[in-house]
Amino acid sequence: AAQTTDFDSATGQVQVNGAEVGDTGWRDVSASLDPLFISENGVYIRRSGNVVEIYMDATLGSSDLTPATDLFGAIPAGFKPSTPGPGNARFAWFDGVNSFGGGGYVNSSGAMRTGGTVSGASVGRMIIDMTYTTDDAWPATLPGTAA
Repeated sequence: AAQTTDFDSATGQVQVNGAEVGDTGWRDVSASLDPLFISENGVYIRRSGNVVEIYMDATLGSSDLTPATDLFGAIPAGFKPSTPGPGNARFAWFDGVNSFGGGGYVNSSGAMRTGGTVSGASVGRMIIDMTYTTDDAWPATLPGTAA
């Protein structure tokens, strides 16, 4: 079949065979960070084609994160993983720059959660850098602010 290329003037993105192939650029979504974090260097999300990357660098206060705590609310529409759940869309988090801290996942509602309790008394900076694919339609509105 012949390939079709169109420009979607509503989103400003190029479509190839009906699929958006643009790049949102990094979006700062730090405002949605859970209040258990006392400071942050940022929470950012980016979509390029169907690939999403999330970067988070925040300092946890003295309270513990439980597996039921959403790290920064739900991942916005247009950015959710193709297959969420504990067995998919997983991430590792680091305590500071070089020390492995534990793991986590994106649940079926699009919330990022740790796989176990994280002690606020012993963990400093929590750093996450994860990449996954999405089947979501291109976002009608971009989240947060341009970074």
